[in-house]
Amino acid sequence: MLIMVDEAIPEAASLFGGFGHVQAFEGRKLVASGVAQADALVVRSVTRVDAALLAGSNVRFVGSVTSGTDHIDKTWLVENGIRFVAAGGCNARPVAEYVLTAILLMASRKGFDPRRKTLGIVGVGRIGSIVADWARSLGMKVLKCDPPLQRAVGGGDWTDLNELLSQSDIVSLHVPLTRRGPDKTDDLVDAVQLSSMKQDAILINTSRGEVVCESALLSALKENRLGGAVVDVWRNEPDLWRELVTVCDLATPHVAGYSVEAKQRGVTRVLEGLVQWIKEKTGPGKQIPRIKEKNTARSWLRTLQDERHDTAVGSIPAFLGDLLVPMTAVCDLPEMDRSLRSAAVGSQVSDLFDQLRIPYWTRREFGVCMLERQNYGLAEIEFLSTVGFTFA
Repeated sequence: MLIMVDEAIPEAASLFGGFGHVQAFEGRKLVASGVAQADALVVRSVTRVDAALLAGSNVRFVGSVTSGTDHIDKTWLVENGIRFVAAGGCNARPVAEYVLTAILLMASRKGFDPRRKTLGIVGVGRIGSIVADWARSLGMKVLKCDPPLQRAVGGGDWTDLNELLSQSDIVSLHVPLTRRGPDKTDDLVDAVQLSSMKQDAILINTSRGEVVCESALLSALKENRLGGAVVDVWRNEPDLWRELVTVCDLATPHVAGYSVEAKQRGVTRVLEGLVQWIKEKTGPGKQIPRIKEKNTARSWLRTLQDERHDTAVGSIPAFLGDLLVPMTAVCDLPEMDRSLRSAAVGSQVSDLFDQLRIPYWTRREFGVCMLERQNYGLAEIEFLSTVGFTFA
């Protein structure tokens, strides 16, 4: 069996090698002739999987180790008898950590107390629900908008999108990209929607670039009709709109969902699907290889935390500043922003985009990081424990 695996998936040869011959490929450059003889294909979100890629090939199994599936033509796969396995929710925690860190960092830079602000969450699935829980624990008021989920579960405290946008001080987007139907999210936030937001409101987009009309966002930011923007996802990646990068408060290269743990969860999900598919074809026999445990990086964080404990964090209450220091030590948004912003000035950012993402493959989640208890008060320990940190 020939299994083709994106070269950026860690330990691909050892993990998938027990099921056949593994051949690596560069995600953005895979073409039909390169995959024609494969039996199974394992991709990330940078590879478009559809008839143009797979028609006439031997491929009968496709796995995506990423959470989103808008790069997959699932209907075509079903119609052609090709098994598809996704890793939905595998990166929920790192994205939620990114958003929480962004909220505190923006509060620090702009001088407001997020506990006195309203957070509007559009899309309350795996990621949005974590963000909502953490924001409430912090003391924020939370508004939720998710029409498909609202129809499914009924009741609850839901807010219409227009009302949410007009009432929220911070809006965080967590919707899948859908291009048609009653819940279409392509250009969900356009010029009209942006005009309904508060003048000092902040927009955070970690979903998909197509969810926001980039020209409208650029105009709103340049004309000071919006208080700020944190953007991790972009239309036409890797060919980013460089001017938009320069006007965002935080601009990062689609790395919000990156973490060692998220990649392990994603690969495990695909391996489980591959094993099930093989068993259905050939009967039981193969077992999932054990994924090697990574170093927890506890001592690394403890040392870094001690060094950065007195770092200035801007004009926010000391309590919030003490929360922000370990969060940015783990989820270093300022460095993510600097790397993309530097590439967007005087360079062809599309050529560098994927290279900018590589350093964050080794990012850890809050849950594997330990802090020194004596550096924090009881309230700080309680909140940091809520979001996953442990204490020595």
